[in-house]
Amino acid sequence: PEQILAPQTVDHRADQYGLATAIYEVTTGYPPFPSEMSYVEIVRSVLKGVEPPPANVKNPRLPAGLTEILSRAMARDRGARYPDMNAMLVALAQLLSGLRAA
Repeated sequence: PEQILAPQTVDHRADQYGLATAIYEVTTGYPPFPSEMSYVEIVRSVLKGVEPPPANVKNPRLPAGLTEILSRAMARDRGARYPDMNAMLVALAQLLSGLRAA
């Protein structure tokens, strides 16, 4: 989102957004925004603060923890995202560790 909202400075948190959208699509089989939407419609939605459906709505078998991680990493406000990529990866590792233990 911040890449659209010039003149904001883009930092490492933009990478979280990108990684989270890729994980979202891989785990749900769907992009975060409907594929029928044009690029301009997606940009408008992002600018208006429209959130994609939670990942576990698209794939109910996903753990709630993954949905929470993706939602945080894809927050429109970069200040609401993880402070850095390492923090996001730690959250993902903790989720995986918990799933393996279950």
